[in-house]
Amino acid sequence: MDEINIFVGPAVHSETPEKITCFPKVAIAVKDGKIVDIAKDGDLKNLNQINVSKAKVINLDKGQFLCPGFLDIHLHAPQYPNIGLGYDKPLLEWLRLYTWPLEMRYGDVDFAKQVYENVVKSTLRCGTTTACYYGTIHEESSFILAEIASRFGQRAIVGKVNMNQNSFPEYIETTEASLADTKQFIEKVKALNNPLVEPAVTPRFAVSCNFDLLKGLGELAKKYNTYIQTHICESKGEITYTEELFPEFKNYTDIYHKSGLLTNKVNKFVITLLIELLVVIIVIVKIYILIFKDHFGTWCLSK
Repeated sequence: MDEINIFVGPAVHSETPEKITCFPKVAIAVKDGKIVDIAKDGDLKNLNQINVSKAKVINLDKGQFLCPGFLDIHLHAPQYPNIGLGYDKPLLEWLRLYTWPLEMRYGDVDFAKQVYENVVKSTLRCGTTTACYYGTIHEESSFILAEIASRFGQRAIVGKVNMNQNSFPEYIETTEASLADTKQFIEKVKALNNPLVEPAVTPRFAVSCNFDLLKGLGELAKKYNTYIQTHICESKGEITYTEELFPEFKNYTDIYHKSGLLTNKVNKFVITLLIELLVVIIVIVKIYILIFKDHFGTWCLSK
Protein backbone atom coordinates (compact mmCIF):
# COMPACT_ATOMS: atom_id res chain seq x y z
CA MET A 1 0.00 0.00 0.00
CA ASP A 2 1.29 3.44 -0.96
CA GLU A 3 2.19 5.73 1.92
CA ILE A 4 1.11 9.34 1.41
CA ASN A 5 2.05 12.20 3.72
CA ILE A 6 1.06 15.84 3.34
CA PHE A 7 3.27 18.41 5.06
CA VAL A 8 1.62 21.77 5.71
CA GLY A 9 3.49 24.89 6.81
CA PRO A 10 5.96 27.58 5.73
CA ALA A 11 8.59 26.70 3.12
CA VAL A 12 11.79 28.26 1.83
CA HIS A 13 13.79 27.31 -1.24
CA SER A 14 16.22 28.81 -3.72
CA GLU A 15 15.59 28.58 -7.45
CA THR A 16 18.97 30.15 -8.22
CA PRO A 17 22.01 31.04 -6.06
CA GLU A 18 20.85 34.66 -6.09
CA LYS A 19 17.15 34.16 -5.35
CA ILE A 20 15.32 32.89 -2.27
CA THR A 21 11.60 32.16 -2.40
CA CYS A 22 9.51 32.03 0.79
CA PHE A 23 6.01 30.64 1.09
CA PRO A 24 4.01 31.50 4.24
CA LYS A 25 2.07 28.26 3.89
CA VAL A 26 2.33 25.38 1.45
CA ALA A 27 1.03 21.82 1.26
CA ILE A 28 3.55 19.29 -0.03
CA ALA A 29 2.36 15.78 -0.84
CA VAL A 30 4.92 12.98 -0.51
CA LYS A 31 4.22 9.50 -1.84
CA ASP A 32 6.65 6.69 -1.08
CA GLY A 33 9.39 9.18 -0.30
CA LYS A 34 8.92 11.36 -3.38
CA ILE A 35 7.22 14.74 -3.75
CA VAL A 36 4.26 14.25 -6.07
CA ASP A 37 2.28 17.47 -5.68
CA ILE A 38 2.50 20.96 -4.18
CA ALA A 39 -0.21 23.48 -3.30
CA LYS A 40 1.61 26.79 -2.94
CA ASP A 41 -1.34 28.35 -1.15
CA GLY A 42 -1.47 25.58 1.45
CA ASP A 43 -4.98 24.53 0.44
CA LEU A 44 -5.30 20.75 0.35
CA LYS A 45 -8.11 21.08 -2.19
CA ASN A 46 -5.50 22.13 -4.73
CA LEU A 47 -3.60 18.85 -4.46
CA ASN A 48 -4.80 17.04 -7.57
CA GLN A 49 -2.28 14.20 -7.90
CA ILE A 50 -3.30 12.27 -4.78
CA ASN A 51 -6.32 11.12 -2.83
CA VAL A 52 -6.15 13.54 0.10
CA SER A 53 -8.61 11.49 2.15
CA LYS A 54 -6.12 8.61 2.26
CA ALA A 55 -3.16 10.77 3.25
CA LYS A 56 -1.69 11.59 6.64
CA VAL A 57 -1.62 15.36 7.17
CA ILE A 58 1.33 16.70 9.17
CA ASN A 59 1.00 20.31 10.28
CA LEU A 60 4.27 22.00 11.17
CA ASP A 61 4.62 23.53 14.62
CA LYS A 62 5.23 27.21 15.23
CA GLY A 63 8.78 28.11 14.28
CA GLN A 64 9.20 25.16 11.93
CA PHE A 65 9.58 25.44 8.17
CA LEU A 66 10.36 23.21 5.21
CA CYS A 67 13.42 23.59 2.98
CA PRO A 68 15.44 21.40 0.61
CA GLY A 69 18.04 19.18 2.22
CA PHE A 70 21.60 20.42 2.65
CA LEU A 71 24.56 19.00 0.74
CA ASP A 72 27.88 18.49 2.52
CA ILE A 73 30.33 17.90 -0.32
CA HIS A 74 33.40 17.23 1.80
CA LEU A 75 33.04 15.29 5.03
CA HIS A 76 35.71 13.22 6.78
CA ALA A 77 33.46 10.83 8.72
CA PRO A 78 36.24 9.20 10.79
CA GLN A 79 37.33 12.58 12.14
CA TYR A 80 33.98 13.09 13.89
CA PRO A 81 35.41 12.32 17.38
CA ASN A 82 38.07 15.00 16.83
CA ILE A 83 35.70 17.89 16.10
CA GLY A 84 37.21 21.09 17.48
CA LEU A 85 40.74 19.75 17.85
CA GLY A 86 43.89 20.88 16.10
CA TYR A 87 43.25 24.49 15.17
CA ASP A 88 46.71 25.32 16.50
CA LYS A 89 48.52 23.25 13.87
CA PRO A 90 49.16 23.59 10.12
CA LEU A 91 47.92 20.79 7.89
CA LEU A 92 50.80 18.30 7.87
CA GLU A 93 51.39 18.56 11.63
CA TRP A 94 47.65 18.30 12.26
CA LEU A 95 47.45 15.09 10.25
CA ARG A 96 50.26 13.42 12.18
CA LEU A 97 49.31 14.66 15.63
CA TYR A 98 45.52 14.36 15.57
CA THR A 99 44.08 12.77 12.46
CA TRP A 100 46.06 9.70 11.49
CA PRO A 101 46.27 8.33 15.06
CA LEU A 102 42.47 8.48 15.21
CA GLU A 103 41.92 7.05 11.73
CA MET A 104 44.13 4.07 12.56
CA ARG A 105 41.43 2.92 14.99
CA TYR A 106 38.94 2.23 12.20
CA GLY A 107 40.50 -1.16 11.60
CA ASP A 108 38.21 -2.05 14.51
CA VAL A 109 34.84 -2.54 12.81
CA ASP A 110 32.90 -2.21 16.06
CA PHE A 111 34.44 1.20 16.67
CA ALA A 112 33.73 2.15 13.06
CA LYS A 113 30.07 1.12 13.33
CA GLN A 114 29.58 3.20 16.47
CA VAL A 115 31.17 6.35 15.07
CA TYR A 116 29.73 6.13 11.57
CA GLU A 117 26.19 5.58 12.80
CA ASN A 118 26.56 8.70 14.95
CA VAL A 119 27.92 10.63 11.96
CA VAL A 120 25.04 9.74 9.66
CA LYS A 121 22.40 10.33 12.33
CA SER A 122 23.98 13.66 13.30
CA THR A 123 24.19 14.96 9.74
CA LEU A 124 20.61 13.94 9.02
CA ARG A 125 19.43 15.72 12.18
CA CYS A 126 21.11 18.85 10.84
CA GLY A 127 19.28 18.53 7.53
CA THR A 128 22.14 17.08 5.48
CA THR A 129 20.38 14.77 3.05
CA THR A 130 23.42 14.39 0.79
CA ALA A 131 27.00 13.87 1.98
CA CYS A 132 30.30 13.13 0.25
CA TYR A 133 32.20 11.01 2.75
CA TYR A 134 35.84 10.13 3.16
CA GLY A 135 36.43 6.90 5.05
CA THR A 136 39.88 5.55 5.98
CA ILE A 137 42.29 3.14 4.31
CA HIS A 138 40.28 0.26 5.80
CA GLU A 139 38.03 -1.28 3.14
CA GLU A 140 35.71 -3.07 5.56
CA SER A 141 34.95 -0.09 7.78
CA SER A 142 34.60 2.24 4.78
CA PHE A 143 31.97 -0.12 3.37
CA ILE A 144 30.23 -0.06 6.75
CA LEU A 145 29.91 3.71 6.33
CA ALA A 146 28.24 3.19 2.94
CA GLU A 147 25.90 0.56 4.42
CA ILE A 148 24.86 2.86 7.26
CA ALA A 149 24.14 5.76 4.90
CA SER A 150 22.07 3.38 2.77
CA ARG A 151 20.16 2.06 5.77
CA PHE A 152 19.22 5.53 7.00
CA GLY A 153 18.21 6.79 3.56
CA GLN A 154 20.91 9.41 3.14
CA ARG A 155 22.20 10.15 -0.33
CA ALA A 156 25.94 9.59 -0.11
CA ILE A 157 29.12 9.36 -2.13
CA VAL A 158 31.56 7.29 -0.09
CA GLY A 159 35.26 6.71 -0.60
CA LYS A 160 37.86 4.34 0.82
CA VAL A 161 40.93 6.53 1.31
CA ASN A 162 44.19 5.56 -0.43
CA MET A 163 47.63 6.09 1.18
CA ASN A 164 50.80 4.20 0.26
CA GLN A 165 53.51 6.63 1.38
CA ASN A 166 54.43 9.29 3.95
CA SER A 167 52.29 8.05 6.81
CA PHE A 168 52.82 6.02 9.97
CA PRO A 169 54.00 2.43 9.38
CA GLU A 170 50.78 1.28 11.05
CA TYR A 171 48.63 3.42 8.76
CA ILE A 172 49.80 2.76 5.23
CA GLU A 173 49.04 0.38 2.35
CA THR A 174 51.03 -1.24 -0.39
CA THR A 175 50.14 -0.10 -3.89
CA GLU A 176 48.78 -3.53 -4.78
CA ALA A 177 46.65 -3.85 -1.63
CA SER A 178 45.31 -0.32 -1.97
CA LEU A 179 44.16 -0.92 -5.55
CA ALA A 180 42.72 -4.36 -4.76
CA ASP A 181 40.81 -3.06 -1.74
CA THR A 182 39.51 -0.09 -3.72
CA LYS A 183 38.25 -2.39 -6.47
CA GLN A 184 36.52 -4.58 -3.89
CA PHE A 185 35.04 -1.54 -2.15
CA ILE A 186 33.62 -0.15 -5.40
CA GLU A 187 32.04 -3.48 -6.32
CA LYS A 188 30.51 -3.95 -2.85
CA VAL A 189 28.99 -0.46 -2.78
CA LYS A 190 27.53 -0.94 -6.25
CA ALA A 191 26.15 -4.30 -5.12
CA LEU A 192 24.02 -2.49 -2.53
CA ASN A 193 21.83 -1.59 -5.52
CA ASN A 194 20.88 1.69 -3.86
CA PRO A 195 20.81 4.60 -6.33
CA LEU A 196 21.30 6.98 -3.40
CA VAL A 197 24.71 5.59 -2.41
CA GLU A 198 27.69 5.55 -4.79
CA PRO A 199 31.41 4.81 -4.41
CA ALA A 200 34.20 7.29 -5.05
CA VAL A 201 37.87 6.79 -5.79
CA THR A 202 39.57 8.71 -2.97
CA PRO A 203 43.33 9.29 -2.97
CA ARG A 204 43.94 11.36 0.14
CA PHE A 205 46.29 13.75 -1.65
CA ALA A 206 49.45 13.52 -3.71
CA VAL A 207 51.69 13.51 -0.64
CA SER A 208 50.14 10.20 0.47
CA CYS A 209 50.14 8.44 -2.91
CA ASN A 210 52.93 7.66 -5.35
CA PHE A 211 52.29 8.02 -9.07
CA ASP A 212 51.75 4.29 -9.65
CA LEU A 213 48.91 4.32 -7.13
CA LEU A 214 47.41 7.52 -8.53
CA LYS A 215 47.52 6.12 -12.06
CA GLY A 216 45.98 2.84 -10.95
CA LEU A 217 43.19 4.72 -9.19
CA GLY A 218 42.58 6.73 -12.35
CA GLU A 219 42.17 3.48 -14.26
CA LEU A 220 39.72 2.11 -11.67
CA ALA A 221 37.68 5.31 -11.74
CA LYS A 222 37.46 5.07 -15.53
CA LYS A 223 36.60 1.36 -15.53
CA TYR A 224 33.79 1.68 -12.99
CA ASN A 225 32.76 5.25 -13.93
CA THR A 226 33.00 6.39 -10.32
CA TYR A 227 33.26 9.77 -8.72
CA ILE A 228 36.71 11.00 -7.68
CA GLN A 229 37.49 13.09 -4.61
CA THR A 230 40.78 14.39 -3.24
CA HIS A 231 42.60 17.47 -1.95
CA ILE A 232 44.93 19.99 -3.51
CA CYS A 233 46.91 23.02 -2.26
CA GLU A 234 45.72 23.25 1.34
CA SER A 235 48.92 24.63 2.83
CA LYS A 236 52.32 25.99 1.82
CA GLY A 237 54.04 23.02 3.42
CA GLU A 238 51.93 20.58 1.43
CA ILE A 239 52.63 22.37 -1.85
CA THR A 240 56.38 22.48 -1.24
CA TYR A 241 56.50 18.84 -0.21
CA THR A 242 54.46 17.78 -3.24
CA GLU A 243 56.82 19.60 -5.58
CA GLU A 244 59.75 17.76 -3.97
CA LEU A 245 58.01 14.40 -4.35
CA PHE A 246 56.98 14.96 -7.97
CA PRO A 247 59.69 17.11 -9.60
CA GLU A 248 58.96 15.76 -13.09
CA PHE A 249 55.49 17.38 -13.19
CA LYS A 250 54.65 20.97 -14.09
CA ASN A 251 52.58 21.61 -10.97
CA TYR A 252 50.22 19.98 -8.48
CA THR A 253 47.37 19.86 -10.99
CA ASP A 254 49.55 18.16 -13.58
CA ILE A 255 50.04 15.18 -11.25
CA TYR A 256 46.32 14.48 -11.12
CA HIS A 257 45.89 15.23 -14.82
CA LYS A 258 48.63 12.83 -15.95
CA SER A 259 47.36 10.08 -13.64
CA GLY A 260 43.88 10.20 -15.17
CA LEU A 261 42.18 11.55 -12.06
CA LEU A 262 41.27 14.96 -13.43
CA THR A 263 38.04 14.07 -15.25
CA ASN A 264 34.46 15.28 -15.32
CA LYS A 265 33.71 12.73 -12.59
CA VAL A 266 35.74 14.72 -10.08
CA ASN A 267 33.08 16.01 -7.73
CA LYS A 268 35.44 18.02 -5.59
CA PHE A 269 38.86 19.26 -4.87
CA VAL A 270 39.49 21.23 -1.73
CA ILE A 271 41.52 24.22 -2.81
CA THR A 272 42.52 27.16 -0.66
CA LEU A 273 44.71 29.31 -2.85
CA LEU A 274 46.26 29.81 -6.28
CA ILE A 275 43.62 31.35 -8.54
CA GLU A 276 45.87 30.61 -11.54
CA LEU A 277 45.72 26.91 -10.69
CA LEU A 278 41.95 27.08 -10.36
CA VAL A 279 41.67 28.55 -13.86
CA VAL A 280 43.89 25.78 -15.24
CA ILE A 281 41.69 23.10 -13.66
CA ILE A 282 38.51 24.58 -15.10
CA VAL A 283 40.05 24.97 -18.56
CA ILE A 284 41.25 21.35 -18.63
CA VAL A 285 37.97 19.77 -17.58
CA LYS A 286 34.70 20.71 -15.93
CA ILE A 287 34.77 19.65 -12.27
CA TYR A 288 33.27 20.79 -9.00
CA ILE A 289 35.61 22.56 -6.61
CA LEU A 290 35.12 23.44 -2.96
CA ILE A 291 36.85 26.73 -2.20
CA PHE A 292 37.45 28.19 1.25
CA LYS A 293 37.18 31.94 0.64
CA ASP A 294 38.80 33.25 3.81
CA HIS A 295 40.29 30.63 6.13
CA PHE A 296 41.13 26.97 6.31
CA GLY A 297 42.46 25.97 9.70
CA THR A 298 45.40 28.24 10.43
CA TRP A 299 45.68 29.28 6.78
CA CYS A 300 44.53 32.84 6.13
CA LEU A 301 43.81 33.04 2.44
CA SER A 302 45.33 35.69 0.19
CA LYS A 303 47.79 36.62 2.92
